[in-house]
Amino acid sequence: MFLWEHFFSLFTGLYNFILNIKVFVFGLFLKKSTKQQCHKTLLINNYEYYISLSRKRKNQFVIRVLIFLKNIKFTSSEDFNLDLTKKVKIAAAFAQISFGLNFFWLTFFKEVCIVSQSYSYKHTDDLYD
Repeated sequence: MFLWEHFFSLFTGLYNFILNIKVFVFGLFLKKSTKQQCHKTLLINNYEYYISLSRKRKNQFVIRVLIFLKNIKFTSSEDFNLDLTKKVKIAAAFAQISFGLNFFWLTFFKEVCIVSQSYSYKHTDDLYD
């Protein structure tokens, strides 16, 4: 191995260690009842990915879901009822997709907009379903 490969490997390991500490510390500040409510929501909705995780991974997953919920602004069209259960489902889907990725991705996006009908962007004629 070249010297830069050793350095990169060491840096990546240290970076991931620091991020894991951040997630752990953030988890300490969350109320137990908040974590339990998120856990119950995931179980009630039979979220198979979550159910298959070990106890340690479930705790990490719940923390990632709650970080996502805290950092994202949710908006929806007037005719769509966006309740907490739906927000948890969206956050859980993102947490699942990003579970192996760095903590940074949980705060990368700023807003999730849910619409109940097809939509398009201002300067295009493309219609999205």
